[in-house]
Amino acid sequence: MNKLITFLCLFVAGIGSLYATTRYKGDFNNDGKVNLADMAVLAKAINEGKTDQSLHDLNASGSVDDADLHWLADLIISEKLIEDVGINIGIGGWDDGGEDFGGSVGVAYSRARSASGFTFFAESPRYDYSNNVTYVDFGLKSGAETGNICAVYFKLHVPDIDFVDGDFVELYESVGAGHTIYGKPVIKSYSPHEKELRFIVFSPSLDAITGDSAPIGRLKYTLFDSKAGRFEITESHALVDGNDNVCEIDGSGNDFSDLCYRPVKSISIEQDGIEEIAVGEQKALRVLFNPENATDKSVEWSSDNADVASVDNSGVVTVNNKGLATITVRTLDGSKLEASCNIQGVAIITGIMDAISDGMLVDIFSANGILLHKAVDKESVNSLPAGLYILRSGAKSHKVVK
Repeated sequence: MNKLITFLCLFVAGIGSLYATTRYKGDFNNDGKVNLADMAVLAKAINEGKTDQSLHDLNASGSVDDADLHWLADLIISEKLIEDVGINIGIGGWDDGGEDFGGSVGVAYSRARSASGFTFFAESPRYDYSNNVTYVDFGLKSGAETGNICAVYFKLHVPDIDFVDGDFVELYESVGAGHTIYGKPVIKSYSPHEKELRFIVFSPSLDAITGDSAPIGRLKYTLFDSKAGRFEITESHALVDGNDNVCEIDGSGNDFSDLCYRPVKSISIEQDGIEEIAVGEQKALRVLFNPENATDKSVEWSSDNADVASVDNSGVVTVNNKGLATITVRTLDGSKLEASCNIQGVAIITGIMDAISDGMLVDIFSANGILLHKAVDKESVNSLPAGLYILRSGAKSHKVVK
């Protein structure tokens, strides 16, 4: 009887020992968690040529390389630990009954410290005309202390809008040498009104994203109707200075009153034909947008002959000499649209009656541009007191002296 009890005790102790040594694929630092720190351990081993194929060849390809880092990133994004089948004896573990998956990777961060004061930011929605998608630029900014981050696991709560699974995030080329998206970015339903985006930005060379405000990339989506919403980072983590400290990132909400972006389809200048304007006079040109409620109406103006007519940033044309000039307006929102009109600079006419033919109706302005009379005939013009006037008929203007 005593021998049986002793045997059972030894058997239980043995089982307990096996259970205690249970580890998980990708847990290279043997801390019972699989996270960004393990990606750093694997990257360092690859960089130094100190890999163990039996341990590090996660995708069983026969070699240890960048593909194993992608495999590990997919595991982290899935937020499921995979037990090492060589040790898994089908009991204990994460109460999974011996199956491959068990436990949430997310619990590994419950006591993580702050990632050097970094917070998440997202900028106003913009539009990519080349790919016909709306996007929000995002990045990290720091407070009093600047951190050095070589890896970030982003978990974002975003509005329930149309993101393309696996293709909703794009990095800037300027983020840093070697930084790229690892694993396949995924979209999860978070609530009837929200989604959760998960993706990992990682540098296998362990170079750091630095700076007080570090732009990282853009989140792409499709939305044609006005909708308010907020982009908020939640439970996201970073690897600082390439060490094993996995840290929390603060994620204050970034609210937008309208997530829809209405791109410009065409523009024109409210002007017909060639307009004659007297030397020394000015005229404000107006741009017409299609659609009228386009999100971004920023433009730039230029003249092909500034000696004749120059134009300022507001579209106000000043005629400097006689001659012909073409005034062009271009959009600055990325649509690369433009429109043009022609301005004819004409000399001041000294004889007021020479500027008007029989039957012509003109608008009369003071030299300062104040409307004095509208649609009057030649006799009414002749009755004006002596002075300097501007006569306008249709698109033609004359500066005259009476």
